[in-house]
Amino acid sequence: MNVGYSHGLTDHQLQVTLDRMKRRGLITISSEVDDAESSVTLTPAGGDQWSLERAPVWDRFIFENGSLSGERFTVVAANESISRRYIGSRIAAGIEVQAGPIGVRRGVSLSLIPWKRFQNMVVLRLARERSTNRHVDWDVYESMRIWWTSLAELSKLPRG
Repeated sequence: MNVGYSHGLTDHQLQVTLDRMKRRGLITISSEVDDAESSVTLTPAGGDQWSLERAPVWDRFIFENGSLSGERFTVVAANESISRRYIGSRIAAGIEVQAGPIGVRRGVSLSLIPWKRFQNMVVLRLARERSTNRHVDWDVYESMRIWWTSLAELSKLPRG
C-alpha cells in the first residue's frame, strides 16, 4: 500500500524491526518467491498493540465493499447512523446514485480485518445506478466526514 508517510528506516533496520515484531508474536510474514510479493499482517496480539497505540474509535470505522461498476454497494459498521451518514455523503457528493431502498441487517458478526472480529455490526446494502461520468464534489463528501475507512483517514479524524 502506498501511504503518504514513511517509516524512515533503512532496509536493514526495517528487517531487524520486523524480525523482532515477529518473534514477539505481533506480526506474521508471508514470503513468496519474490520479496516484492511478501506481506506483513498483524496477529491478534499485534492488533491489540496497534489499538493501544492508535486508540481507534471503532464505532466510527466503516468497511465498504463494492466495485465501481457494480449495481450494489455494501457498508459495514458498528454504528448504523454513521453508516447511513457515510452513504448519504456519497450520494450528496455525487459518488453514488441511489437506485432503490437501502437494505439493513443488524447483529452481524464479521472479521473485517485479519486480526479483529467485530460483533453486532450493521450491514447496509445500497442499490445504485451503474457508474457514469458524473461530477463528484469531494468537498461535500469531506464536510460530512465523521468516519474512517483506512489508517490514513484515521490519522486525519478529529478525536472525540
